[in-house]
This record gives sequence, structure tokens and C-alpha cells, in this order.
Amino acid sequence: MQSPAAAVQDGYVLVTHNAVDFRRLYGREGLHVGLVAFNTPAKTMSLALQTGLFLQAMLELGAEEAFNFALELTVDGQGDVSIDRYALPP
Repeated sequence: MQSPAAAVQDGYVLVTHNAVDFRRLYGREGLHVGLVAFNTPAKTMSLALQTGLFLQAMLELGAEEAFNFALELTVDGQGDVSIDRYALPP
């Protein structure tokens, strides 16, 4: 497991399909420009789904600065998407 240090140091929003690990790692950072996580049922991530989730995340973020918060897009078994935004670290 790599730390998010490069993304944090270079000022990138980190986009991941691994919310559990990166939520914990980003929770240790004093300042970061954001975490975007895609949560899907096992073995359902496809390029089309990833692209759609990325576009939804971009629409949700707009031109807003994402300092110290996370955006999680969760797909349920029926394909419905919920979006949660929260401070990270809390």
C-alpha cells in the first residue's frame, strides 16, 4: 500500500475504487485537495461505469475547491448511485 503522499504533495484530487484504505490514509493528512471514491458491488466495475461515475463526480464538484473533504459515489445492486460528501479528516 502506497501512501497518498504524492497526490497530497502535488495537489491532486485522488480518485480511487478503494475507499476503505484511502479514507483511512487521507484521514491522517493535515491538508489535502480531496478524495473521490467509487464504491461498487464486487466485480461490477467496468470502463463505462467508471467513466459515468467520474462524470458524475465532476458535475458534483464543479469548480469548487475540494480541500479536506471526500466525495463517495456508491452504486447499489440495482445500479442506483448515491453521493456522500464529508469532511476528511472530520
